[in-house]
Amino acid sequence: MLNIFVTGNDKSWIEGSTIREHSRQLDIDKLGYRADCEVAGDLSVDNDFSAVSYYIWLQNEQQHHIHTEYYFPAGQMAKHPNREVYQRWVDGGHLHLCPGNIISYTQIVNDILAHGKNLRILQIAYDPNKAAEFTNLIVNSGGSAFLYPYKQTYYYFTKPCMAIVRMLDQGLLTFGENPINNYCFDNCILDRDNMDNCKPLKRSENKKIDGAITALMALGVSLEQKR
Repeated sequence: MLNIFVTGNDKSWIEGSTIREHSRQLDIDKLGYRADCEVAGDLSVDNDFSAVSYYIWLQNEQQHHIHTEYYFPAGQMAKHPNREVYQRWVDGGHLHLCPGNIISYTQIVNDILAHGKNLRILQIAYDPNKAAEFTNLIVNSGGSAFLYPYKQTYYYFTKPCMAIVRMLDQGLLTFGENPINNYCFDNCILDRDNMDNCKPLKRSENKKIDGAITALMALGVSLEQKR
């Protein structure tokens, strides 16, 4: 789905400025309790960044929070057209580099497992069309029961697309402070099918929306749990 893009349309959905206004610093590993959490990943291979979102229910605050981590292969940085921006994100601690020329799924899975020591992970959502290595690593780590194939269709994204707007409007949702979140949402437009289902698409081919997609996937899994 992330290779689909739309041209000739500058209509915004949720702007990056809105995400920034609802952002705050929060160390998800130091909450003082194991908060319920759904995880979702959008995984690239070599020339794009990967995103993993953690949708966390902060019971003590009666608040929802989305923390997203981004990964990029270090060996691709020098020749990437966005290298200057990506390097600023690396320097700011917002983008994690993987050694070599490809995304390290092992690094991503290890980070999920590390967070799982401090969070109560309920589900791990993934795109069933492109996550074989990732899911194998989760299975080998004993996490097969937590895997949730999340289809990249309009139907599956409609509920979280509606819910995230409502939650932001009501002040029930915050995001971790990361400029890549703002960048991803700024790059989205909301498309609808003939059944009035909706999902975000890229404004143009080279724009990245991975963090918006994983945020919606993690929220969507939570809605399926009917918490």
